[in-house]
Amino acid sequence: MTVKPIPSGYHTVTPWIISRDTAGLIDYLKEAFDAEEIARVVGDDGRIGHAEVRIGDSIVMPFDAPPHWPPTPPSCACTSRTPTPRTAGPSRPAVRP
Repeated sequence: MTVKPIPSGYHTVTPWIISRDTAGLIDYLKEAFDAEEIARVVGDDGRIGHAEVRIGDSIVMPFDAPPHWPPTPPSCACTSRTPTPRTAGPSRPAVRP
C-alpha cells in the first residue's frame, strides 16, 4: 500500500488558527481573502472543533479554543514527503491538554 503523506489540496505546512470566535474568523477570511469554507465540525457545546478554509491554493484550519486554554498563537501542521517509521504518514503536532 502506498502512503500519501500530504493529502490532496494540502501543502507541506498547513496553518492552524486557534480562536475564541472561529465562526467570526471564517466570515472575516471569506470577506477579506475570498476564502472558501470546506468543512466545519461543531461540537455539542456549540464550539467549532475543526474547520477548513481554502485561501487561494492553501488550506487554513481554524478551531475554537477550549475555555481553559490561554490565548494561543497560530500553529502549523507540518507533513513530510518521506514518512518515517515513527510517523508512517503525516506528522501531527501534539494536542494541548
